[in-house]
Amino acid sequence: MPGTIEFFGNDILKSVTGFNNLTSIGGDFLFWLNSNIDTIAAFESLDSVGGELYVELSQAISDFPRNNRFEFIGGDISLHQLNIVDLSCLQELDSIPGSLSISFCPNLTSLHGIEHLTSLGGLSLGVLYKLPDLHDLQNLSSLGGELSITNCDSLSNVDALEGIISINGLLRFSSNDNLENIQGVRHIDTQGFIAEYP
Repeated sequence: MPGTIEFFGNDILKSVTGFNNLTSIGGDFLFWLNSNIDTIAAFESLDSVGGELYVELSQAISDFPRNNRFEFIGGDISLHQLNIVDLSCLQELDSIPGSLSISFCPNLTSLHGIEHLTSLGGLSLGVLYKLPDLHDLQNLSSLGGELSITNCDSLSNVDALEGIISINGLLRFSSNDNLENIQGVRHIDTQGFIAEYP
């Protein structure tokens, strides 16, 4: 399907149907601020997004994108305030050319699903209080944009990032209450460094 699918600010809408056979869209998939929808299972067959994938402020949703297995996403990925426990929905991706942003996902305990990736367009992790470590990032060697980790209070170190050689952007750590050191990233060639720990 060419074009973009967007659902934004639909406070009255309670369900979405009719997309069960949709596997691919050429543009963006944008799903924001739809507070009364608790399922978008109609999109569980979607495995290819040519542009950006934004699923935000939809914490009541328990099935998307958790049950998907994306094979291609051509742009940025933003998963914000969702009921996901890991990133298994991304485990079939060979690469993520855009940036990956994950925040306010209170049940996220693992980054499982991206452990095979060696590069990302950028990475932002924020307000992930139950994320205990960055073990699933140990194969990363480069980032095309900034690396930002903020308010991830269960992290004690960033040793899993020792394999990163270069970052084409800022390196930012802030308000990670139990982060004891950032030795795992001291060697990285970066455009800037902002570190506050804890």
